[in-house]
Amino acid sequence: MSASRNIFTRIFVLYAIIIVLAAVILELYITAAVRGNYIAIHKASLMIQAGLISEQIPFDSSARLDDLCQHLKELTRARVTIIDNDGTVRGDSDKHSSLLDSHADRPEIKNAHASGTGTAIRMSETVHNDLLYVARQVIKDGKPVGFVRLSLPLTDVDTAVNQLRIKLSVVIVLILLATGIFSLWQVGLLRGLTRRIRDFSQTLARGEFGSRLFLDAPGEFDEIAENLNTMSDELKKVLAESEEEKKRLNVILRSIPDALLIIDIGGAI
Repeated sequence: MSASRNIFTRIFVLYAIIIVLAAVILELYITAAVRGNYIAIHKASLMIQAGLISEQIPFDSSARLDDLCQHLKELTRARVTIIDNDGTVRGDSDKHSSLLDSHADRPEIKNAHASGTGTAIRMSETVHNDLLYVARQVIKDGKPVGFVRLSLPLTDVDTAVNQLRIKLSVVIVLILLATGIFSLWQVGLLRGLTRRIRDFSQTLARGEFGSRLFLDAPGEFDEIAENLNTMSDELKKVLAESEEEKKRLNVILRSIPDALLIIDIGGAI
């Protein structure tokens, strides 16, 4: 019985591990896809807003544009940075522009300088959070004059993804519990079937032929039960024929009054 228990335990543990791994991979795939979709939506929105804002930026003035950036942030709810063509920060909604270094080497600015638009995701040195950066090159009279960059913290995106991950984890745990309960029920049925088959085989080993094995809802074990029952009937028949031959021989031997000698062709007794 312990060997049977060990077999079923190993099978259950193996399937549990497979289910957990599949669930983890599925969860990672879904959350990554959802996060990517959120980021794509924010990119498109920020790019449209940057295009609208670029028409209102007075790049011909040398004045600081921090106040304008702060006003634009109230409208867009995104951090707004105005950058000259050489990378000098002309205005920023979150920090005084005079305190900021040149942004010419920032990836999103480099991409915008090369293709007109640029995006990047990285940790902001100013606000110390992961931000999505979208930069758009501003063209005046056919010449590039600077860049408008909008950035949005990804904390809301990460919060939404984490909430989704929690919900998926709860669903996965419930599925695992339901699967575990169902598996344990199935394992119990299989143990009961194998135990009855074992008991029946022990009955045959003791020579108690003629008994029959009946299994409730045997399923795949139906053929095994039928074969065992057939074997029991055949063994009972063979044993009965053997007993009958033995009785006949005893009757013959008792009916002979004198000694009986059996001699082969060579004359040996």
